[in-house]
Amino acid sequence: MSGSLVPALVARADAVVDAVDPSVRTRVGLHLLDALGCLVAGVTHPSVAPLRRFADLVDEAGPVPVLGDASPRSLRTAVLLESTYLHLDEFDAIHSAGAVVPPAVVVPAALAVAARVGSSGRDLADALLGGYEVVVEAGLRLGGPGLYAYRWWPTAALGALGAAWATARLLGLDEAGRRQAVALAAHASGGPIGGGALGEGHYLAGGRAAACGVEAGYQAAAGLRGDVALLDGGLPGAAVPPTPPTGSSMPHLLGCAVKRYPFARPLHAALAALDRLSAEGTPVARARRVEVHLPAPLCRFVTDTRSPQGPAEAAASATVAVAAHVAGRTRDVTFIRAALSPAAPPVELVPAEDLTADLPARWSARVEVYLPDAEPVRAYVGDAPSLDDEREIIEKYHRNVGAAMPGPTTELIGLCAGLDELPSAARLRAVLLATVTPTTIG
Repeated sequence: MSGSLVPALVARADAVVDAVDPSVRTRVGLHLLDALGCLVAGVTHPSVAPLRRFADLVDEAGPVPVLGDASPRSLRTAVLLESTYLHLDEFDAIHSAGAVVPPAVVVPAALAVAARVGSSGRDLADALLGGYEVVVEAGLRLGGPGLYAYRWWPTAALGALGAAWATARLLGLDEAGRRQAVALAAHASGGPIGGGALGEGHYLAGGRAAACGVEAGYQAAAGLRGDVALLDGGLPGAAVPPTPPTGSSMPHLLGCAVKRYPFARPLHAALAALDRLSAEGTPVARARRVEVHLPAPLCRFVTDTRSPQGPAEAAASATVAVAAHVAGRTRDVTFIRAALSPAAPPVELVPAEDLTADLPARWSARVEVYLPDAEPVRAYVGDAPSLDDEREIIEKYHRNVGAAMPGPTTELIGLCAGLDELPSAARLRAVLLATVTPTTIG
């Protein structure tokens, strides 16, 4: 058992949580605040209405309130919806080398369970820190960005593991119970990704992972068992055998990048390259063509379409990303929700094998701008910079919450900053729910 992946994931998360220092705990609060801003923004996304209609069709009224929803839901449906909302705008933090977005699967799960069982803010922080640890370590050891070539979306495939650890920790399960929770979650691993229409199905895959992880925690609490060796051979169909444990003892949460742009992560370095070119005086708006070169495996789920079927496809379109740059709206979550301007420059996405060597540590891009009657202008960015400064993260949060209730949204900043001293995580959950006026869907 000691050589199996699941027990190793649990042992690492336990060790990190037990030894974490105060500076890291401060970052937990900032990451939580960023995730909550993404969740509040997500509630205004056009896909929320059909998602809630789906919930009305399948779910009886339950005990768990959902952000922006006048109808309380079952625990599973509440977690599924809020997890899906959090990732809808592609603005939540990512661990690039692990190719996972831990906030989408861990934060809604831990928040709902913590409020349900009466956990403290410190308990919630521990659950978040360990949940991130599990899902990132799993991504690193099972292939990271290399999984895209085998049509796996790592977050959907592995996110349940992190949600399960967080749930088990909040339920007070011992190490053996946490192992069983993560093992049971491994049985729910899924989430293929294609190169066509993403639709809401892509985001629901992450939501299902979070919901399955919560259920796995409760299943372990009930005495159910899973196969702790289930992932020892890697994910099915992926010729990527598990690698040894990562050597660094640094919490993986510190390696999660707070995103600058609400676009699919492979496009971030391209947007940073465009920012550089514009700062150097290149008139990108006048381009007759823009080429966006990305590592070949990352082209699995981004396109250069000018006619995205919806916001999900727009967030993954290099053409829409270039148009957002030209419009000066690369940090505006609403840009991908509107029709593309006919004046947007033509864009070609180019899979670049020479950039593939940068993976998994760096998701690089090379942008070539072809201007009328001029030589092409090029820029290479090894990886997009993340938001690390507390002030920048709070500014992003304010942009995301926009016109949400000003009192509660301001109060959330203080609650996240003082998470360890918060007597009840239910208080934070209640303030979050107060940020958006509940409505019904006709």
